[in-house]
Amino acid sequence: MEIIEALRAGFKIKKIIYAWNWAEWDSGMFKPFVNRFYKLKAESDWDETKSDEEREKYMQRIKLKHDIDLEPGKMRKNPGMRYFAKQCLNSVCFFL
Repeated sequence: MEIIEALRAGFKIKKIIYAWNWAEWDSGMFKPFVNRFYKLKAESDWDETKSDEEREKYMQRIKLKHDIDLEPGKMRKNPGMRYFAKQCLNSVCFFL
């Protein structure tokens, strides 16, 4: 996809050094990695001043949308951990 977009933007390919090709694609290959760090990001983003009812709604929304179970005891605002989890997610997003 990146090559197609680069060609559309006017870039020219002068030399191909090597290319990888997979005969089969597994869309779940990175799912455990993504789920682990998305869970960590979601738990680290919780505002503890919100009510228990709001927390339950948030947890249900994450469960329905991403099939991830958040742990209420780990849900607290932690900007450093959120940043770390987001960086880990960003490092793999080009595979998905």
